[in-house]
Order: sequence, then structure tokens, then C-alpha cells
Amino acid sequence: MDNLPPEILATAFEIEVLTWGIPFLPAVCLVCREWNVVVQNTPHLWGIVQVTKSSDPNRLLDQMVKAKDAPLTVYISPLAADMTSKTPVLAVLIRRCSKWARASVPSEVLRQCQWSEMCNTLEELQLLTPGFPGENFFKPSENGDLPSGTPALRVLSMAGWYMDGTWTNHLLPPSLQQICLTPGFDKKIPVLAMLDQLSRTPNTRTIEFRQVVYQNQTADLGSKVVHLDRSISLELSFVNYPSLLLSYIACPSLRIMDVGPRLHYEPAGHDTSFKTLTPFLSQWCQLGFIPTSLHTLELYQCMQPSDIPYLIRFLAKLPNLIVLVLNDNALDDSPERNTDEDNIFKALVSSEGARSGIGGWLCPSLVAFQFENIDIRLQDLLAVARVRGCNSSRVGGMGAPRTLRKVNGLMCSEGTTEEAQELLEEAFCGCWGCALDMASK
Repeated sequence: MDNLPPEILATAFEIEVLTWGIPFLPAVCLVCREWNVVVQNTPHLWGIVQVTKSSDPNRLLDQMVKAKDAPLTVYISPLAADMTSKTPVLAVLIRRCSKWARASVPSEVLRQCQWSEMCNTLEELQLLTPGFPGENFFKPSENGDLPSGTPALRVLSMAGWYMDGTWTNHLLPPSLQQICLTPGFDKKIPVLAMLDQLSRTPNTRTIEFRQVVYQNQTADLGSKVVHLDRSISLELSFVNYPSLLLSYIACPSLRIMDVGPRLHYEPAGHDTSFKTLTPFLSQWCQLGFIPTSLHTLELYQCMQPSDIPYLIRFLAKLPNLIVLVLNDNALDDSPERNTDEDNIFKALVSSEGARSGIGGWLCPSLVAFQFENIDIRLQDLLAVARVRGCNSSRVGGMGAPRTLRKVNGLMCSEGTTEEAQELLEEAFCGCWGCALDMASK
């Protein structure tokens, strides 16, 4: 440790301060003289400012003196923002908003700043409470100058939804790489507006939409498609029409996808087809939409039974899928679905399960398979494990992939999982009884 360069130590200390808070530094200073010198001569360590209900205002003010002109990482809890005792601290932070590099603040605090002063330095912004910053926030500086250059913003997370286009013009620059929007259940969002927002951020790599209630506007969409060629992660949770958005975006470089649970809310006159995933699954099977690099797919309570054949066709296009998580009642065992075109288990054990896509075996790289459905038969799982299990010695067909290592789901309703555990590296039953038994061992 004594031979580590000061800049390496400073980086390690910064990670710890971000994890444990500023009280970590005084203890570090007592370890040895060298560490104390590093801490005292690295202002940006003191620039990690966390204003919470229990924070001592005087210590925070002393800390900001030690930070000097270093970039600031600011966290202000909503409760602390309303406390009179924290007013002097907030006043200093607001005056120094041009030094903010990362900020997690309530909207009422941001409203007291000016975008023109912080747009060239602020890289990450998280709004902790709903509320539009207001027109004054986006006004030019006091000398009338408009912001110049490309905004520094790379990460945006915000609650609430606002039809005013001012915030989209400023807070959704082309340089944005990560976006997380949580409009809330009380907002009715035109899908055209959200597509317009995504079109402004073509370089976004991570997209998260939560608690979204879409208005059904398919008649006005036409052939509009937003191309997000650099996106690698996409998450939609508590969205009433996942297909309505997914059918009009293309993410061919996607690696991780998480959809669900679906919000069961349909406005009057809705198009019932968008309650299913079929429109999206069909569209993403087309050239230019297929995410051939997708390695993780999670679908949670967002499918209809009629989606299963389309899901299999979509999986047939994914040669690099490693993790498949299907926690959905649509997978209920049904005697009507007993072929490799409409039954996911039959498709996984068929040497022609991917004939509608790449050909051969479905998901040939599959390593982990998770499901939660009490109506799935253990024998169906065992059939998959016998053919594709990494420890299986049985002949399951020409070129059967032996990549499957882990299975997790509700498996004990028809017996034990001992055979599955022999065929795989890990086989867990996800029911409460088995979980408790494992915890007691």
C-alpha cells in the first residue's frame, strides 16, 4: 500500500466516500501520514457533499471550504431541502452550481439554479421529486449570454412528466448516454412525445422507462421508427403498452432487455393488440431490428398466451442469448400448446427449434434459464436438462448444445429436483418452502 501512487489512493478514497459518505475521510487520515497528506491535498474528495436530515450544517460548510474550486458531487435529500437549519448550506451549493458535476437533488432546489451556469459542467442529474424546474431555470445568464458548446450532461434520471418542450431541448442533448424517466401513474403520455424524446438522444446506451401510461395513438404514428443503434440496455416496467413503444424503436446493438410487469390500464378506445407483445416481437424479427448481440432477456408478467409462438420466433433470431428469464402466467402448461412452435420447452429440446431464424437449436448459447410458474411440469424441465444440461451424458440430437448450467423456478410441485441438480451445475426451486430449507442448511 505504501508504494501506491497518490492518484490511485485518491481514486480508491473517492469510491469509499461515495459508498460510505464523508465520515470515511477522518478515519483514513488517522491511518498514516501519507494517507493524511493525500486526503488533505485532494479537494475533490471533500467535494462529495451529502445533505441529509441528520447532516451537521457547520461540518458541511467546513467541508465545502476544503473542496475549494473542485467539481462537486451533490446529494440533497427531499427532507433536508425543507429544513431551515440547512438553508445556509443550500445557499452555498446553489451559488456554486457552476461546479456541480453530479447532482441528485429535489426539483425545488434545481429550480433555484440556472442551466446556463451548469450546462457545461453537469454530467449527471437525478431529480428526486416531481416538478418542472421552470422557465427561469433555462433563461440566459445575467449578462444575457446563452450557453455555448455541447452540454456536458451524460446521465439523466427524473420523475414526473411535462408537455413543455423547454426541458427536452436542454436536458436531452445528443450526448446523453443514460436516461431514466418515471412519469408516474397520474400522467397520460402521448407515445409520439416519448418517441420524439428518444429521437433527440440517438447516442443513448441505457434506457429505463417506469410507471408509464401511454395514450393509444397508433393512427398518427405511421411508419415512424426511432433508430437507437448504440443502445445496449433497455428496461420497461409498469408500462401499460410496452409494444406500443417497442414497435417503433430499433435497437440492433441491444445486449440486455427487461420488460414488465405490464401496467393493466387501458384507456377508452384502445387498440387491444398492443396489450400483447406480438406487435413488438414480430417487428423485432425483421431485418434492421434484430438484436443479434442480446445476451439477457427478462419478461415479467407482460405476455399473453398468444405471444408464445412469436416469442419462440424471436428467440430463434438470438444466437448469443445467455440468460432467459420468463416469469409470466402466459407460460401455464396447456395441452393445446404441445409443439416446438408454441411451447417454449418443446422448442428448447428440438434440434429444429430455431428453424424460423438462424436454424438448428433455439438459443444455442443459453446458460441460465429462470421461470416462476407453478403450472410448469417438472418433466418438461428435466427434458430440457437431459438434452442441454452441461453435465448430461445423454444423446439429445445432433449437435445438441450442452451449455445450460443454471435453472431456477417453481419445480417441486411434482417431486424433487435431484435429477436436475445432477444434470446442471445449479438447479434451484424458487418456492418459499425450498428457499427456507436452503437457508436453514
